[in-house]
Amino acid sequence: MGWLEIQAFNPFLLTESLFTTLLIFSLWAVVCVRNWGRAFLALGLLLLTACIRPNGFIALGAATLMSFIWLYRRLPSSARYVVWPACLAAIVGLWFVFNQRLGALPLIKYYRKGIILFEYGNTSLQSSRPLVLPVATQPALEQLTTFIWSNPRYFGQLMAHKALYFMGFPRPWYSLLHTAFVVVALPLLYFSGIRGLSNLRAPQLVRLYLGVVILLQMSIVSLVAEDWGPRFSGPILPYWFTLAALGAQPLLRKIERRLQAVSALPRC
Repeated sequence: MGWLEIQAFNPFLLTESLFTTLLIFSLWAVVCVRNWGRAFLALGLLLLTACIRPNGFIALGAATLMSFIWLYRRLPSSARYVVWPACLAAIVGLWFVFNQRLGALPLIKYYRKGIILFEYGNTSLQSSRPLVLPVATQPALEQLTTFIWSNPRYFGQLMAHKALYFMGFPRPWYSLLHTAFVVVALPLLYFSGIRGLSNLRAPQLVRLYLGVVILLQMSIVSLVAEDWGPRFSGPILPYWFTLAALGAQPLLRKIERRLQAVSALPRC
């Protein structure tokens, strides 16, 4: 950081570390909501998280969905109809935000080149038939839907490859030891994380929030591109770790009970 000759060549500052930290603070704030004061604190952190990165709205979107479900469950049946206009307004707002964010990305250019890993062309995917491209003057979401409708198989292959790189972390330049660690660690992490989604000891809405944030991040990466490093997959690893901890609780409690039973045995 103090080497000025290196800093002179830094054209921009990456904010993934700050984004990761804010995602953790946002999770803490959402879980700790008990009154209006904590609700406003959570909203402030979620808005800050949404502004720090182009995909920062994933936490705010997940918390909004969680809030609607919470409100719907607590309203009497005669008043639940008010939730639906609010949901519609949120969807329309999300549509405009998503359209604006996508407009800053050359998505069709990425699709035409078959980019899987950003800045690494050796993983690019080529279509077996000519692609049907949308008109460049269309809004971003219209271009996206037109491309998907006209090239469904190729688009599906692109998304599947990017999701695989996002979830599996395969990189051609990883060492054999690094790759072996990934192969062993990730299945355990994901298996325990999926089990954590069904852990009834944790609040259902919290588990929903964790799962939706992960799903939204994976969807965005699948639509755009995965990075050559862990920039896009790294920020949500704490959410996977949280779910994995919830999934491991039954086994850990069973081990704890057995250890307690062994320690309670009379000693010779």
